[in-house]
Parts: sequence; C-alpha cells; structure tokens
Amino acid sequence: MAGTSGYLTVGRWGGAPVRVHWTLPLGAFVLGEFRIVPGFWLGFFLIVLIHETGHAIVVLRHKYRVVSIDIHAGGGLALDGGAWVPAPQQFLFPVHVLGALFRGKFLSGLARMRARGLLRDHLDDRAASRRRA
Repeated sequence: MAGTSGYLTVGRWGGAPVRVHWTLPLGAFVLGEFRIVPGFWLGFFLIVLIHETGHAIVVLRHKYRVVSIDIHAGGGLALDGGAWVPAPQQFLFPVHVLGALFRGKFLSGLARMRARGLLRDHLDDRAASRRRA
C-alpha cells in the first residue's frame, strides 16, 4: 500500500495497480451534498471502480496492457500506457447539428417536467416568496 503522487495503492487487478487519490473523499463529500454519508461514499467508490474496470477490460480485449486503474474525485482513469490518438475531423454526423438537437430535446424535456410539477428550481422559490410578501 505505497503512496505515490497523491495515490494510495489498494490492490491489483490483472497485474495493474488499483490506486485511490486523496481527492476521492473530497469528491464524495461534495457529491454527497457536503454530508458525511459512508454508504454513499462507498457506493461512489464502487461505481467508479466498476466503471474503470470496464474500461480496463476493453483495453485488454484489444490486446493492450493496463498500466493502472486510478480513482479520484472526478471519477477515474484506466491507463493503458499508449499514446493519445486524436479523433479524425470527419464525423458520421455534423457535431454542431447533433449538439443543437440534443440541447433542444433536453430543454424541451425540462420544460415538460417543470410544467408537470416534477422539477423545481430556485427561481420557483423566489417567485413564491415574493407572492407571500
């Protein structure tokens, strides 16, 4: 269980060290709405670990080597030791069109949820307090 550069090695998977960064509890604290909730923290750790293990499995299936599985406040990384390969500039669909389509569908869904009373925000609370005053 040696620590290097802020990481604590908690085990090994497929020969690669599984390392936890010191920021993991900080991320769990923030995502847990600034409360100490051990069950949530454990769940956060396990979900990120399972997710990154999935990445490592994909790396192994493509005949690469997993260097480490790192878990930190922002999620995690399954490092394969390879060089970054940039995506090609040619895409199947125009990215700006898909972005606009997703944004429109997402905002439409939020508006429907708000109209049904399933979604509230701080603007609702301010308007209600003004009406009471």
